[in-house]
Amino acid sequence: MSKIASFVVYITGLGCLLLSDVLITKLFSSSDIAMWAEIRSLIGISSVLCLLGLEQVLVRSPNSSGRLLKLLAIQIPIMSILLGVSIWLCGFLDTWLISVLIVFCAAASSALFQYYRSHYKAVLSQISQQLWKVLALLALTVAVIYEWPLDIDVMVFTVMLINVILAASIVFRYRPVGLAQQSPETITSLYSIGFRFLATGLLLSLSVYGEQLLVNRLGGQEQGALYFTHATYFLFPASVLSGYFSFLIGPWARDNHDKYVGFMRERRHYIFVGTFLYSALVNFVGWFAWGVVSPVLESPDIVLQVLFFVICFFRTIYMWPGAYVGIFGKPKEHDVLVGGHLLALLVAIVALCFLIQGKWLEMVYVIAISSAVNWTLRAAAASSVTRIIIKNRSVHE
Repeated sequence: MSKIASFVVYITGLGCLLLSDVLITKLFSSSDIAMWAEIRSLIGISSVLCLLGLEQVLVRSPNSSGRLLKLLAIQIPIMSILLGVSIWLCGFLDTWLISVLIVFCAAASSALFQYYRSHYKAVLSQISQQLWKVLALLALTVAVIYEWPLDIDVMVFTVMLINVILAASIVFRYRPVGLAQQSPETITSLYSIGFRFLATGLLLSLSVYGEQLLVNRLGGQEQGALYFTHATYFLFPASVLSGYFSFLIGPWARDNHDKYVGFMRERRHYIFVGTFLYSALVNFVGWFAWGVVSPVLESPDIVLQVLFFVICFFRTIYMWPGAYVGIFGKPKEHDVLVGGHLLALLVAIVALCFLIQGKWLEMVYVIAISSAVNWTLRAAAASSVTRIIIKNRSVHE
């Protein structure tokens, strides 16, 4: 029953976010579309930097959750100020205060999400990350109906703050000591593995969100709006099922190692084919929805559509080895994964620079091709490290 309820909350939040994307790409200007895309990207990247990997340690070590919450209660405000001001100085967002507050809310929301997730409080976990998306859609809808001027950054901060206050207040009812026996690891060991999660998480968030920021900065608002609109129809819908699967699979894999490994080994061909068909379905649904909604842009770009199919496929396939390494990888094995992801990013950057120098492709194509290269190599690296971990565990056992 809890899983059904959490899925309802999840699908409601994600659906509202997608509807917000559609609403903005349909009725708002290119500058507003670019601003909305920019804020969404900054939320994803800044929260990872602010938490220093400790949110992932919450899932890995529920017996240390009490100590981790105390550390985060001090760390999040300090890091929010440093990161928020830095983001503002880099030319993103209009005021430093709004920048700081958005970073704070994004980090707090992510930490609470992982805290409840670690302790199998699935509904509360989803509320911690999904409520603000529902409120954002309501705010956008009201602004459109009554033709009210809307500062998107102020609106996002406000709805996220409401979300965080509600989710944080419930912690007093579900304290760590009442959810799991507390035998915390040392602060040094928590940060040791946390920094490794930070490295992998940052490379992941840059891969997911960084491309939009690049398009905005290198291609301008029109190109940024073009890229985000295609992502709205041909990439973001993929997270409807894959995002929830990723949410469930981590804690389950932690407690069912042999079953998880057995499935990956024995059903790998089914996983590959299923992911291909799922990506194709997402692409078709995006094409159909584009024709029904008719966003600001006249028609979808076939090249971007194909490139987003490739990105969608490898982002989805990555979930399987990525979840395994996150739960069972030892520090040295995480270091290998970080090296693989860093190499993937460097190759993508080289491809990006080469294509920019050629000057024969528009910026949206250059970024999409580089993203496809990055995700292909990321999936390969995660699969390789997964095999290393499985082999090491079988030797020790």
